[in-house]
Amino acid sequence: MIVSFSDSSRIRLAEGSGPNEGRVEVRPADSSRWGTVCHNGFDLKDAEVVCRMLGYANVYRVRPNAYFGEGTGPIYLEDLQCDGTESSLFNCSHRGWWVHDCKHGDDVGVVCGTYIEHLVICYHFNVDSRIRLVGGSSQSEGRVEVRPADSMTWGTVCHNQFDMKDADVVCKMLGYPSAQQVRNNAYFGPGRGPIFMDDLHCNGDETSLFNCSYPGWMIHDLNCRYDQAAGVECTGEPFLLVSTLFDGTFQIEIKDGSKVNALSLSPLSLDYDPMTDFMYWAEYGSIGRARRDGSNTETIVELRGYTYTCSRLDHAGGNVYWSDIGGHISVARKDGSFVRTLLTSQGTLKQLVLDPRNG
Repeated sequence: MIVSFSDSSRIRLAEGSGPNEGRVEVRPADSSRWGTVCHNGFDLKDAEVVCRMLGYANVYRVRPNAYFGEGTGPIYLEDLQCDGTESSLFNCSHRGWWVHDCKHGDDVGVVCGTYIEHLVICYHFNVDSRIRLVGGSSQSEGRVEVRPADSMTWGTVCHNQFDMKDADVVCKMLGYPSAQQVRNNAYFGPGRGPIFMDDLHCNGDETSLFNCSYPGWMIHDLNCRYDQAAGVECTGEPFLLVSTLFDGTFQIEIKDGSKVNALSLSPLSLDYDPMTDFMYWAEYGSIGRARRDGSNTETIVELRGYTYTCSRLDHAGGNVYWSDIGGHISVARKDGSFVRTLLTSQGTLKQLVLDPRNG
């Protein structure tokens, strides 16, 4: 199972009789407003991607015609065309955000199958589905391509002012420790589509290239051409971190499938901070962290009095959020300092979702 955390926080099932079924609702990366998906063209392959994003191993059936009730808000997506192997619904082909000829009576729903308990796998940790490397000889190098939050059209980045700090942010977004080299002058081949960005100025510790300073989308010097597309070579190879029910936590190298044991623990949740190369995890009574190789293991927060239910790592703000069965939502810095309770809600919380851009 492959899940991108930033994308999985943008999809949910609503109005079902259980957590594994309901009306499919999504939201754009730059908005907190939920909307629906039209049933036109929606089939089992699309449903399979939805269920996989939500942690289910398979899909039972598609439910068209607002089977789980009509949604409110925008109708965001129509004519989805997934092949069933995508890690995110937002990587599938579709007409574009807000582009449809549907009504809420056409809202689609799904019924998912087996839930994979205690399994958290993150592909290119904290990967943003709006950036990729193209034209390289391996996954860790290539021409930098980006796309706006509301478009599936990919474009290039002009190499003007593009330096190692900008490249570091690109590589860390894709799960690599850092950049090894900047490759300008369309080293990995000229791109196609718009030239989206120019004159990037990152300081190197941003969590997203889109948080760096630049003139604006599609604003670039007249001398920027496709033969001036920026490229990067990143250090290291992509990997997965896997927490299993019985076998502990280990790292899988995507290139050859080799496994390296990282922790003997099988935590309830697992997250990774590519900026510091630390894993974060939660158990019933504590939140801990360690280097990706298992060194520097430490408990950063003891959960006294209540049992943990859910946690989220805030890459943008440098915080850890968690909830407990007492209905409290708490936060601490990533080193465990400045612990405080933010809210006390009604009932037991099952999930926390953070704004992936602002924390």
